[in-house]
Amino acid sequence: CVRINVSRSTTTTDLLGSYIPIVRGGRRKFEFIEGTLLAALRQKESVWILIDEVNLASPELLDTLAPLFFGAKYLPVAATGEFVDIEGARVFATMNPAQIRGGRVKVVRSILSNFCVSALLVS
Repeated sequence: CVRINVSRSTTTTDLLGSYIPIVRGGRRKFEFIEGTLLAALRQKESVWILIDEVNLASPELLDTLAPLFFGAKYLPVAATGEFVDIEGARVFATMNPAQIRGGRVKVVRSILSNFCVSALLVS
């Protein structure tokens, strides 16, 4: 299981990766470093991914994650131009109520409808 904790500052490059400058053998070049989500999806066996505090994600980040929620076969990675197979991935997401604030927002219905929602009631 891979746990990805989302905050208001989490970006697509955090999850998918980005090119960074490195020096190898005295030569400078850019190398793609995979993010947490992309590395988890590349595991050979089926992977379980827990996205914690999903309602802290920016709309841009939710758009990036949408293929995971909608049952797509591939996740596009814009930085590399590739499509990563996501068929074996199992995605779980958690969130606290938007009413407690802290940057949390109500998740749009088109995404929320792809989840089984359960709530814990405290008396």
